[in-house]
Amino acid sequence: MLKIIPTSERTLTITEISQAHEIMRIAYEVTEEEIWGKNYIRLYIEEFTKLVEAGDVYVAYLNDIIVGSIHIYQKDADTFTFSLLSVDFNLGGKGIGSALIKRAEEEAIKKKASFVKIEILRVKGIDIPHKIRLHNYYKRLGYNYTHSADSDCLIPDWKYKLLVKSSDFDFYSKKLN
Repeated sequence: MLKIIPTSERTLTITEISQAHEIMRIAYEVTEEEIWGKNYIRLYIEEFTKLVEAGDVYVAYLNDIIVGSIHIYQKDADTFTFSLLSVDFNLGGKGIGSALIKRAEEEAIKKKASFVKIEILRVKGIDIPHKIRLHNYYKRLGYNYTHSADSDCLIPDWKYKLLVKSSDFDFYSKKLN
């Protein structure tokens, strides 16, 4: 049985934080290699631990085993967003990612937000199969592409210099009921 529990309700052990972080680390290492190069680390465990301790990470458990997580937070008075969405690659296609996103949307609705907005980083001018699948996935979940902008609009200068290929952010928005 799949359960999604916020870290504000369940304190994770160091081992559990490491397990969730490792799933996230692998997910971004694999899916953003074209952008950042080999062995990319999206977020170091110390930073991930701070998000967990703040209660902003929601962890997916399948039969009491950690299988994924998502960072959910309020962007402004009317908008929520999520980041660090990750699912164990061995369990892809089982609806875990969709359940995590649905939970993000439910949290936004509870807080009276009208929108969930997200950004997807992709290499400029190159169609990468994973990013095409991601675009189609978000469309199926009701997210509408709104625009693209150079990645320097969100990435700090020190990190922007680490890009191995020029990249854009694609922006998506979903109106909540």
